[in-house]
Amino acid sequence: MTGKNRRHPPSKTSRAIFAGIAGILIGALGGALIWVSFYGRDGVWIGAFLGALIIGPAEAISDAAREEGQSKPFIYRMLMLSFAGAVVGSILGLIFKNISLVVLGLITGFLFSAPSLRINKVLLGLIAGGLIGLLASYLQFDLNAAIVGALVVFVYRALDALLFRERGNIQLMAERVPRDEIRYVVPFEANSKYVGADYFKDLARSEDGIFKRNQSGIGIVETLDNMRGPLCDPNLVNPLIREFYEHTSNFKLNIKPEWKIQYKPLFWIFKRYIAQQIGQANLPFNTEEAQEGVVSYIDTIDFSCDQISDLRG
Repeated sequence: MTGKNRRHPPSKTSRAIFAGIAGILIGALGGALIWVSFYGRDGVWIGAFLGALIIGPAEAISDAAREEGQSKPFIYRMLMLSFAGAVVGSILGLIFKNISLVVLGLITGFLFSAPSLRINKVLLGLIAGGLIGLLASYLQFDLNAAIVGALVVFVYRALDALLFRERGNIQLMAERVPRDEIRYVVPFEANSKYVGADYFKDLARSEDGIFKRNQSGIGIVETLDNMRGPLCDPNLVNPLIREFYEHTSNFKLNIKPEWKIQYKPLFWIFKRYIAQQIGQANLPFNTEEAQEGVVSYIDTIDFSCDQISDLRG
């Protein structure tokens, strides 16, 4: 382990303060844009002030109320996304002066559903946006672009929660924690922009460890018993699976890439401009690439004179 990043995680009070400051900035910017959409540039500072006054405390209070690693309440997230939808609607209305409500709804629905990377959710976003736009046009409501944007996002998120509640969305949460609670994280920075396969070799050199590559019969774990816990009983694992984890190099792996159509363009961009550049997560894009051969090995580092490899990768 290196001596870097020894800061303790922030307290709940500090976390709430930072969230509040971020909320003030976001609320001020969003409030100003929404105000301009309604009233023009005159008095825009009023919109900024109101946005900061509402969003700032709301972010601070909601962040202070949640536990570490937990999301904020669903209804609060819906309201914040609706606020974001209002901001997007305002921007579209300001850029495209005569944009129809239907087009505005479709664009907003797409923008807020596309990050899910699921075709069914993108279609749901487009349907929600189109219906809100059509309804507003048909009933001849003189709705502001900000209101249409907020309604589209609110309806989309409500339908999403109703129709896909059993599938469970992926949640990405991160909290700063003490080092002794992250057993499998090694705080070692790359010395260049290219990480590549020699990461462990560089780590061993800088930390005075013994580096070895592809030891006979080496596995990605020393023993599956190390994984024992409330949700894992190694004794119940199939013997062949256990053998694979503990003696991985005894197996031969064949790769046949099959990317879903919605992920393939995104992965191509990631592979071309990120993975290949840094030498990490550079997976085969298609069968032809896989047939050219994929070099794979297990690197280990031992920091002592025992028979156990301390780190594996």
